[in-house]
Amino acid sequence: MSENRDPLVLEFLLRLNAKADALTADLRDLRDRMTRLEERFAALAATEAIHHATTLVALDRLQSRVARIESGPEATDLSAED
Repeated sequence: MSENRDPLVLEFLLRLNAKADALTADLRDLRDRMTRLEERFAALAATEAIHHATTLVALDRLQSRVARIESGPEATDLSAED
């Protein structure tokens, strides 16, 4: 009786092993994809930080220019001329 079961058990174990191998391959693929996503996200965050810093520098320059214009010798109160 157990001799009849041995091929069935062996077949079951072989199928189970094949499924485990497929799951391992899928997990490896998911890890690779997650790593690529993390790398792209980090690059995007770095790019965003650079854009933010560039915008702040431009804003600081504009504020300095406005302050110079407002305090310059030609600065006049236009509403007083009306």
